[in-house]
Amino acid sequence: MSKSRRKQVEIVDVTFRSPHQELSESEKAYVRRKLQKLARFFHKLWALEVTYELVRGQHRVSVLVDADGQKFHHDETAHEFRAAVDAVVQKLETSSPATRSDCRNAGARRARKSLRQS
Repeated sequence: MSKSRRKQVEIVDVTFRSPHQELSESEKAYVRRKLQKLARFFHKLWALEVTYELVRGQHRVSVLVDADGQKFHHDETAHEFRAAVDAVVQKLETSSPATRSDCRNAGARRARKSLRQS
């Protein structure tokens, strides 16, 4: 599907929290760009809250998503900031209801196919 035909989902509010140090604008832009991927799975993203901490040399990123009346929360720790962001976005993508229903549908299709073959 071309980008012009892809549905545009609005992200209403992104909040960044960091108790010990402030995130740079480039880091915030990276997080926003990665979280924009979540728009594929939801009709409306009401709020995104990103919490960042540097604990003993480990970057800990926690994301709370409020979308379509459901809330999701995941956190990840890694040696690099971007690796932690990538990992937490991947967790959010796999835990979204659309992804889970696709997996269930694929499993049901495989089961029906195997029943037809036998």
